[in-house]
Amino acid sequence: MRKEVCAVLLVVLVLAIAGCKGGDKGSVSSASTPFIGGTEGVRVGFLENAPPKETLDNPTGKPADNSEFDIALRVENVGEQDIPANTLKTTIGGIYPSDFNVGVGKPTTSLEKQLPFKLDGVKKDPEGGKITGGLDEVSFTRLAYIKSLEGNNEFPIQADVCYPYKTRAVADFCMRKDLTKATSGVCDVKGSKPVFSSGGPVQVTSFEEAVGGTQKVILKFKVKSSGAGTFYKTNTGAAACNRGRFSEEDYVKVTVNSGVAGLTCSGWGADLTKDVRLVNGEASVTCIQSGVNLDAVQKFNIQLDYNHLISASTKLLVKHLPTDGTGASGLSGSSSSSGSSGGSSSGSSSSSSSSGAGVQGACTEGALDDKCLTGAGGTGVRVCRSGAWSACVSPGGTPN
Repeated sequence: MRKEVCAVLLVVLVLAIAGCKGGDKGSVSSASTPFIGGTEGVRVGFLENAPPKETLDNPTGKPADNSEFDIALRVENVGEQDIPANTLKTTIGGIYPSDFNVGVGKPTTSLEKQLPFKLDGVKKDPEGGKITGGLDEVSFTRLAYIKSLEGNNEFPIQADVCYPYKTRAVADFCMRKDLTKATSGVCDVKGSKPVFSSGGPVQVTSFEEAVGGTQKVILKFKVKSSGAGTFYKTNTGAAACNRGRFSEEDYVKVTVNSGVAGLTCSGWGADLTKDVRLVNGEASVTCIQSGVNLDAVQKFNIQLDYNHLISASTKLLVKHLPTDGTGASGLSGSSSSSGSSGGSSSGSSSSSSSSGAGVQGACTEGALDDKCLTGAGGTGVRVCRSGAWSACVSPGGTPN
């Protein structure tokens, strides 16, 4: 009995293994397809603490060390198209440049930068493995809010990254010497055909073929924006993304090539390249291949060129630094100006009371400072006379 059970289990195991092998025959291995694929081009994100969550304002108009910060972006090419040097442009928005210590002669002269290096795209090795794309950083250093606020304020920070990109796609179409007969042959003309697109935010998502008449086939494909961001015409300059300009927005330049004479596309005239607008994120293109007079499978190549704008955003809280009303910080540990005569001014000064006279020189006439340091190292008191502080004396003493 035990032997019979073991024999049954062995047969079941063999059948299961055979079934798994049979299932693999119907799948397409990554080594047999032309592209890695994917729906992204450049992936963008802020580096940690760049910018920080919060910083301080600067009532004196000069940035302090503890209020300076950087904005730094990580840009990674995860699509399959190389980006040439000096064509990827990053622009920081949401903050007014001069308010944040940006301008001529400053550590950061502009909130717009071009990446000076090439950013390689993802590649596919002969065995179907993935070679990762380029990774770099774009930094804007030593920014600071150099004005005084009435209170804490939150500022939006948005990084717009614009770069030129392209998606390549390929599909097979069927050519038959006699298109009027539905006889078996090397391929079938009618129906949907597999199409493969390289990794990028715009994809060719479908490809169909039909008989178009004597020695003619109709080839129809769909272009769709599959990733985040906005797309712009490529003939407006290197990496130009003019947000809000309707005449340039949502366009993709489509180029087709069948390798066979007699290819035309509807509405394109004699050209095989045209700027096509994406409506609700997609567009359809119909082409006719004439001169079909033999039985063969032929490649249909499609190239999509576009400028791509993608953004990352965060917020920066600028905290107000209280002052004593004269521009000097009222925080513990800040120092006030001292007079040219009449004792040392080491230690921090507190808010002063006035005996009625106006400001003279470095201090307010008649003001008292009960937290100055005496020569013996203790805390004493001093008074402002004729625009200068008197010597600091022990409590109970009379300042001169």
